Amino acid sequence: MPRVMFILSFLLFCLPGVYVSSADFTTMGNMETGISAEPDSIDGHTAGYFDHSLAYHDGKFVLIHSLGYLPSSETSQAQPLADLVGYRLYQAYFTLSLTQELLFTAGKFRLPLTRSVFFAPLDTINPGLDGLDTESPRGGFWGASAGWTVNMDILTGVFVDLSDTLRDSDGGSLPGVGGYVSWFTGNLDILALSVYKPGAYGLSGLAASFQALDTIWYAEAGIQWLTDYRYPSDASFSKTREDIYLLEDVPFTLVAGAQKIFYFTAFSFSFVAEYKFTEAGYRRNEVKNTLSLLAQGIEPEGELPDFGRHHCFVSIGMEMSELLSYRSSLVVNLQDTSLLQLHSLTFLFFTDIDLNASVQLMHGDPDTEFGHTASDYRLDLSAVFHF
Repeated sequence: MPRVMFILSFLLFCLPGVYVSSADFTTMGNMETGISAEPDSIDGHTAGYFDHSLAYHDGKFVLIHSLGYLPSSETSQAQPLADLVGYRLYQAYFTLSLTQELLFTAGKFRLPLTRSVFFAPLDTINPGLDGLDTESPRGGFWGASAGWTVNMDILTGVFVDLSDTLRDSDGGSLPGVGGYVSWFTGNLDILALSVYKPGAYGLSGLAASFQALDTIWYAEAGIQWLTDYRYPSDASFSKTREDIYLLEDVPFTLVAGAQKIFYFTAFSFSFVAEYKFTEAGYRRNEVKNTLSLLAQGIEPEGELPDFGRHHCFVSIGMEMSELLSYRSSLVVNLQDTSLLQLHSLTFLFFTDIDLNASVQLMHGDPDTEFGHTASDYRLDLSAVFHF
């Protein structure tokens, strides 16, 4: 299977620049790939990683070199660096514009559908953000999508997610399928979405966004069906797996947020704020039970995806004359008051070279979402070359 995926990615990489002389038939390829070492113990106490990536987007190459460091208070067995290095394919896809109304995409790609920056309950096919990197989320899903512009106000589409199917060497995972309809009228955008992954979950929801007072306001809500979430019972708790129970209700999730940009003579200032509520999250006492189980080496099957039911996200950024930019982001678990913050500074060294330094900090008690991790901070340095 790895050989098949490598050949597929190579073929997709060869497609960029191909043009078929026809009135409405064009093709454009994009790719992002890299060699990296995943964060893991190198000397028994610390974890470092690197990532060297090459991207091709819309006729331009981007080369990324990143280094990271994660201190750990836990002692673990050291791993040879050579054992941690691996090949990663973030994106490799081509797009066919069959007509002005019909667009087809296939490969490994991202399919953004909603306005949400950090919390995106309706986005179940795209991989999660890399830390708090809201500017350029990496990675995509293997599959295909077709979008059809019905008229100036309506856009509809379907997609197939083959990620688990290609990853499963036993052939037991079936493809996920989904569809969406977008309606645009004035400053209001409305999206209806439904996704079904056989044997895993079903999701249906609505998203809406509008512009008022020079601010983009948005919200999205969805329900999951056919879920099989299980988590430790707060009534009876021990070391056995039998002390977990099925979540019978259909989990509901809501996200509401706003984005605003202020423009000044020499710089611009951006602000993003989001709030998330989900029923597919642990209550405070259930978090303690779950962390106690994990500390004993017991991982409940089908555990809930969120360490809390109430979260907020705030991000503030400033860009000065396209030479220097700074962004500070914060995620807070309102249930246990633990938090995760990221500070990032980017400097345009030359016309086509960006230098970036960032630090990620985690605060909280040992029995909280952001306080139970072994590392309480992370450092990253990267250089990006455009050519």
